[in-house]
Amino acid sequence: MVLELMLVKVVSWKEMSSIDVSRSNVKKWSDLAKEGMKENGTSSVNLKAFANEILLGHNEY
Repeated sequence: MVLELMLVKVVSWKEMSSIDVSRSNVKKWSDLAKEGMKENGTSSVNLKAFANEILLGHNEY
C-alpha cells in the first residue's frame, strides 16, 4: 500500500488577510474537520492505518 501523507501549511494572519474566504466556505471546512476527528472518522482511521503500517509493517482494514 502506498501511504499518503497530507501536509498542511499554516499561514500567518498577514497571508490569510490576502485570501478571499467566505463564511460558508469556512463553515464547510470546519464541519469536515470536525467529522474527520470523530471516532472512526477519516483522521482516526488514517492515523490507525499509519500506526499499523509503521509499527506492524501492514495495514488492517
